[in-house]
Amino acid sequence: KPLSAELFDGSYSGDVRIDASGDVPLLSLDEQLSGVSLTPLAQAMFERDNITGTIEGKFVLTARGKTLSAMRENLNGNMSFELADGAWQGVDLWYQLRAARALFKQEEPPPATTPAQTEFTSVKASGTVSNGIFSNNDLLAEMPFLQLTGNGVVNLVAGEIDYSLQARVLERPEFMRGASDAELAEFTEALIPVRIRGPLAEPSVRPDIEAMFRKEVEDSLKKKGNQLRDRLLDRLTPSKEAPAEGEATEPAPAGEEKAAEDELKDKLLKKLFDN
Repeated sequence: KPLSAELFDGSYSGDVRIDASGDVPLLSLDEQLSGVSLTPLAQAMFERDNITGTIEGKFVLTARGKTLSAMRENLNGNMSFELADGAWQGVDLWYQLRAARALFKQEEPPPATTPAQTEFTSVKASGTVSNGIFSNNDLLAEMPFLQLTGNGVVNLVAGEIDYSLQARVLERPEFMRGASDAELAEFTEALIPVRIRGPLAEPSVRPDIEAMFRKEVEDSLKKKGNQLRDRLLDRLTPSKEAPAEGEATEPAPAGEEKAAEDELKDKLLKKLFDN
């Protein structure tokens, strides 16, 4: 039946129906949340308390089961929501980006921040739920210095996440704690793939910094390739003027091509595999 009530410092309204005519009860929900506090909600639903902020959303779901865990496994439907003005505690995405860049550049890693957390202004997502797994293709997260877009899944049964995202660093250095001018320049010019996966309480966050510097690597390859080509052509093309009798000829660069090739390989290995 239609309900409305206060819920975790916010409000709830919706329609809840229970069909107990079969062996397994069927729960049908058509709910709307507004301004609900995320921390107690996440604790009540998923036994997680590492997120702050508020949530607004629309949830049209059905579930079958005699227990809460059974209902999670048989949860189906659609939902859309927005998280606002909060933080994901235990994960510092800005630090992860800086640390990955430092490793790629073979520089000293930045100091870790405490407490580790990623603040957000807004996180919007919508999608379908099938057997307790939420699938989403339109995630948009706005942070003080960063914008994330992408897609992924949240396993509401196992409490796990798997998202592939694109990170765009915004030109707001006042929010970029401790970053050098070189870091700011490189980050604000790049679109960085980020993979987030694992338990919701402590997921793995892996920025694909190699992709951020792919153009630099490709340009280096092209430059080295052109240099090798020119040297080989110089060796294969006869000189228009023969050297005078007794004049020393320039020694052939016997190991030069090999040295350049080895240097190129070393650079690629360091850039692509050292992290």
